[in-house]
Amino acid sequence: MFEQPRIAQEFDDVSYEALHEGQTFTSTYEVSRELVRVYNGLVGQPDPPEPSQTAPPWVYCTFLPLYRALAGRMQQGSVHTRQKVDHVTATRIGEVLDVEVRVTAKFERDGKRHVVFESLFYGTGHDLRCRVETALLWGYSA
Repeated sequence: MFEQPRIAQEFDDVSYEALHEGQTFTSTYEVSRELVRVYNGLVGQPDPPEPSQTAPPWVYCTFLPLYRALAGRMQQGSVHTRQKVDHVTATRIGEVLDVEVRVTAKFERDGKRHVVFESLFYGTGHDLRCRVETALLWGYSA
């Protein structure tokens, strides 16, 4: 059964002070058939034909694994400034991926707090499936 993802408001904010460069967090991400259907609908693609086995690359464009790894969300008022997705290889529908989220940069410039995360999605053989870099202005409009 497809687990409804928690919405952002259901996670507590993570403070900027709690994050440190080099810190690593882990979570998992189930690439279920229902998840693929939902994401296909969001991007205007038809449902995958049965028995399609390969998940489309846009299933990685989500904050859910990041929120789960951090056990929280970015501070309210944070602004998503950049995201780079490197799709490495196909993922089969139904797989549960291991996710490592690393704080790769944290700095202040011109009074603005920046945080950059790298999320690595691994298959069961610890083979890299996707790498996502996400940059945020932390609590910018709070």
